[in-house]
Amino acid sequence: MPFALSGVTLHAPGAAAARVVSTRLGPDEVRITVTDPSGRPVATVESMVSREVTDGGAARRHLYRLDWAPAGPAGAAGPAEVFRPSGGDGDAPARARVLLAATLARLAGHATDDRPGRLVVVTERATGPDPDPAAAAVWGLVGSAQAEHPGRYALVDLCGTPESAAALPRALTLAEPRLAIRGGTVLAPRLGPAGPADGVPPAFDPDGTVLITGGTGGLAAVLARHLVSAYGIRHLVLASRRGSAPEWTGELDADVAVVACDVSDRAAVDRLVARCGPGLTAVFHLAGVLDDGLLTALTPGRLAASLAPKADAAWHLHEATERSGLAAFVLYSSAAGVLGRPGQGNYAAANAFLDALAAHRRARGLPAHSLAWGLWQAGEGGMGERVASGASRRRLTGGGVRALTAAEGAALLDRALRTPEPVLVPIAIDRRDLAASGPVPPILAGLAPPPAPAPGAAGPELGGWRDRLTALPEAERKDTLAGLIQAEVAAVLGFPGAASVPAGRDFADLGFDSLAGVQLRNRLSAFTGARLDATVVYDHPSLAALTAHVYAAMDLGAAGEPPPPPPTAAPPERLTAVYRRVLRTEGVRAALALRYLASAGLPAFPAADRAEHAVEPLRLAAGDPAAPVLFFLPGYLALATPAPLGLARALDGAYDLHALSNPGSGPRREVPDSVDTLARLHADTVRRIAGDRPVVLVGFCTGGAIAHEVGVRLAADGFPPAGLVLVETHHGAAGRDDPRSLALVESDRELPEELFHGVFTDAAMLAGGAYLRLFDAWKPGPSPVPALLLRAGPTREMLAADPAGDWRPRWPLPHEVMDIPGDHDSVLSADGASTAAALRTWIEARAGLEGDE
Repeated sequence: MPFALSGVTLHAPGAAAARVVSTRLGPDEVRITVTDPSGRPVATVESMVSREVTDGGAARRHLYRLDWAPAGPAGAAGPAEVFRPSGGDGDAPARARVLLAATLARLAGHATDDRPGRLVVVTERATGPDPDPAAAAVWGLVGSAQAEHPGRYALVDLCGTPESAAALPRALTLAEPRLAIRGGTVLAPRLGPAGPADGVPPAFDPDGTVLITGGTGGLAAVLARHLVSAYGIRHLVLASRRGSAPEWTGELDADVAVVACDVSDRAAVDRLVARCGPGLTAVFHLAGVLDDGLLTALTPGRLAASLAPKADAAWHLHEATERSGLAAFVLYSSAAGVLGRPGQGNYAAANAFLDALAAHRRARGLPAHSLAWGLWQAGEGGMGERVASGASRRRLTGGGVRALTAAEGAALLDRALRTPEPVLVPIAIDRRDLAASGPVPPILAGLAPPPAPAPGAAGPELGGWRDRLTALPEAERKDTLAGLIQAEVAAVLGFPGAASVPAGRDFADLGFDSLAGVQLRNRLSAFTGARLDATVVYDHPSLAALTAHVYAAMDLGAAGEPPPPPPTAAPPERLTAVYRRVLRTEGVRAALALRYLASAGLPAFPAADRAEHAVEPLRLAAGDPAAPVLFFLPGYLALATPAPLGLARALDGAYDLHALSNPGSGPRREVPDSVDTLARLHADTVRRIAGDRPVVLVGFCTGGAIAHEVGVRLAADGFPPAGLVLVETHHGAAGRDDPRSLALVESDRELPEELFHGVFTDAAMLAGGAYLRLFDAWKPGPSPVPALLLRAGPTREMLAADPAGDWRPRWPLPHEVMDIPGDHDSVLSADGASTAAALRTWIEARAGLEGDE
């Protein structure tokens, strides 16, 4: 059907009959000429772009807006302390920095304050038809703090009238986390379906120019292709900080200019807009950075760094183009600014600023849409591409939210541009999964009303576990609580079920990061009604320790163990924190040298003692008993080695997958005295679990070196594996001077500070250093095991070191090669399904072994 028309001219109205001639201009575009029977022109359409008719279901289902409804009855909230951030001169971005710095300091102080009660942050015109973007940024920051510390913070927005100020005392009595007062009426936000898309798409000038900032990323590629194919755009200016043209720009049927521009610089934006010329017809602002961190780890500097490419740049673009007569001004925002996500306070603040700017522009009669996107699928581009760990990505896609495909994103963009609301939320929400995921945030309550509990059932309502446990004999309570917590750990980490979470393993070994720890704390707080510290998972880093602490905190009236007394002195600085500081100040080589040196004194055990040092593996997937058994060997190079949970989910049902752990990072600090001792230890475990079934070893990164040695040992013992799969393994082991290894360790530099004070233990860092020493001069010897090397794309750190370099991993022995999507950080998590598909294809074709579909 016709989708977009341009150059429509009526020459002679009133013709009783006409001839219509269409001339094809492209695959989906024609020029139309209408004449009367004598040949005189009646009308012309210079361009008509057609689109295939679909049901539009995804675009209708997944486009939302924020509605405001009268809040419920008063009297539900406890004591509250009010804080009104104020001050700041200059433009909106400058004022946002002042307000955010003051708010951050107050929030962080309250987070560590043991006194009960909420901190209520009161703003003015952060919401409404013509909001103040600086005040809106405060809402983004506080919304993230609410996700990290449920029940500790609240937001109330006033409209500047006496009636709204008079209604504030009533608002303070409500348990709603976010409220706005308009004309004396207290309103609460609820996400609901967007209105009808009954408008017309923007009237882009077919000869005009479209500017895309953040224009060389994956999301820009999706957008640029769609603008060219669906809207007939013929001139694109893609702005990025480096200005390097990606390969996909050559595929576009358009004139494309790639320009280097720091869009946070006002003068640079003025030059960029001038370069586009008077034909500038639309602006799409996609630029932004991620720098995740918990509330207590944020600083004014980290806030400013997130604001610059998003909020500052959007404001500069707004001022530079407000008299340009644009057909569209589209800001790519994030649902983090609307819904609040733990660990993304700075990012949420920047995106809330964008949403308010769109409403501000619309109130002034200027075109504007801000699209607060949910997560995009891996490979499609959004900021979720920066999420490395499986735990992090599950946090964004869990709770009833799934990732969008490029096709869905394009359909949502089309619908959004025809929808009158200036701020829309394109996000894929499964309402059934949302209702079943646990406590539903009030802002989503309209999408997933809580189901009525069955008679006598103990569901996951607030404090629901307390009633369930108090109904049990005292002797059964703690074991029951341990089972409930074990199920929550499995849900947060994406394990198949509670039984797959080994009770004796430290949480850090299971794949927890700091934000996953906060997510587990929040769920436990909601289900138990107990107030738990944000660091509870790291202070009590095993199932037994956490169960004992939560049981004591619930205070069920039984003779439970009292909580441990608070420390009387500050603990000594952790070695991981020293490593981080050396990494940031002295560089990668110095940081590796620290790990080498610090691990030199670790005790080592010989091969004869290996049985007592073996660590029981994790069973991450269960499959066909007739299929080969897969054993995963982790790397030891970078601290943030991802757990293979995305890979495991894709393999579940087809193959058994067991994740082996190298000794030394748990309570026992001993490490193997040689590579051969390590290989024998793992070979014993493999033989014990696999029995007579065929075995495939899967080594990730430097774990490929270990997997190779285990394969050689098994073959020497008469049990040769059916295959060896090397995932992103480069020369087997890492050397201190290998550029690829140095680039991978470089990724530790950008990890949030709190990880170095909780998730990464000194034991794990020392053990990693010991393995670096163990494999320092190692070279792979001959092996009879058939091998496959799976290669992904370069990481950001690799491209920053050498954009034109060949960063592909290499293996010196005979092997087959398959290239897979993603990069080193995503192949086990976000792109785990693609990695699993390549692995299965090779196993079935080369090894002659099959697992069930």
